[in-house]
Amino acid sequence: MTAAHCVEDKSTVNVIVLGLNKISELSSGEKYTISESDIHVHPDYDKSSPYIYYDIALIKISKWLR
Repeated sequence: MTAAHCVEDKSTVNVIVLGLNKISELSSGEKYTISESDIHVHPDYDKSSPYIYYDIALIKISKWLR
């Protein structure tokens, strides 16, 4: 699960890293390659709205997490 505004442009998202709080620690996280079809933004999310309602997205990964 992530924020929809983080994946608005699905074509720029191709790798996700799990288990991190800081982008500076990228080398220590578990990386997963994903495609656009793996990203599911809430259908009522509206990036042009001044409000952040429904700012949620799900990313499907192909293997079980530990």
